[in-house]
Amino acid sequence: MGDYRTVSGEVPPVPPRERRRKRWKVVQAVALAAVLVVAAGLVIRVDRHVMAAGYVTTTEYAQVFPAVSGAVA
Repeated sequence: MGDYRTVSGEVPPVPPRERRRKRWKVVQAVALAAVLVVAAGLVIRVDRHVMAAGYVTTTEYAQVFPAVSGAVA
């Protein structure tokens, strides 16, 4: 093959080396964004407890008894 040549003023295609460089910059930007999101997730604290009023029920019922009766010292 040869060089791409044009006479109508069109922009020549980007060389493979420039395409690889651009792709590498995009990969770096995505990786940096991912690192920033993970770092923000570690730094920003979110409450995991919610205040609520009510009661909790279960589908099964169990009674718990000690193996030996007596006073705890």
